[in-house]
Amino acid sequence: MAKINNIIEGDITKEVFMFFIPIVLSGFFQHFYTIVDAIIVGQNLGDIAFAAVGGSASKLITMAINFFLGVSAGITVYASQFYGEGDKTSVKKIIYNGLISFIIFAVVLSIIGVIFSGHYLRAMNTPESTMSYSLMYLNTFLSGLVFCVLYNMFSGIFRAIGDSKTPLYVLIFCSIINIIFDLLFVVAFKWGVFGVAFATILAQGMSAGVLGYKLNKIFKEEIIELQLDKQMIGSIFKLGIPAGVQSIMYSLSNM
Repeated sequence: MAKINNIIEGDITKEVFMFFIPIVLSGFFQHFYTIVDAIIVGQNLGDIAFAAVGGSASKLITMAINFFLGVSAGITVYASQFYGEGDKTSVKKIIYNGLISFIIFAVVLSIIGVIFSGHYLRAMNTPESTMSYSLMYLNTFLSGLVFCVLYNMFSGIFRAIGDSKTPLYVLIFCSIINIIFDLLFVVAFKWGVFGVAFATILAQGMSAGVLGYKLNKIFKEEIIELQLDKQMIGSIFKLGIPAGVQSIMYSLSNM
């Protein structure tokens, strides 16, 4: 099991600080994906592609990431309560119900996002010269939105059990993988803007997969009959949605 941060024991100032810093850095590295994409595009694909990746599409992607960072609070709060009570069965139920509901939520938002992506970009006065690149970059990211959602959900579970470092380490590793994929797809394969977006969703998929695997190792001791709990799902989203909306207010004001 991951090393737990004993906030309830010893010097609380030190423990809270050591718990908080990895969360801040994780937020930075989630946005680091789009920063790296913009740099590599600017160096290899020219001004128009750079404007597409670093412009309206990037702002919409940043807003989506911030939203799911906030929504994951719904998972974190309830999982931490059950874990603090020593009720691992309920923690597993939270994971199961969160996994199913978040996947459905992500798929629905992906479909809506792809259908209306052109409208979003035009509403932001995206220049026609960059529209095709912007659409390709945004739609590719939206197609893999489920990986972003799952990473934030799994990160919320780890924070609930007092481990904020594991999600950060996984994210740093996958950020490095993202850079390698960017260079491979853009420089070697010549896939252009699609290549940098595809590299991003692959790296996010890997980070979600690694965290999911680690969680499975932690909570595999008990075999219970899992089923969907509508009340539990409702509680998760009742807390998470407002937190997600609050997280995107700054992005909305910029847009």
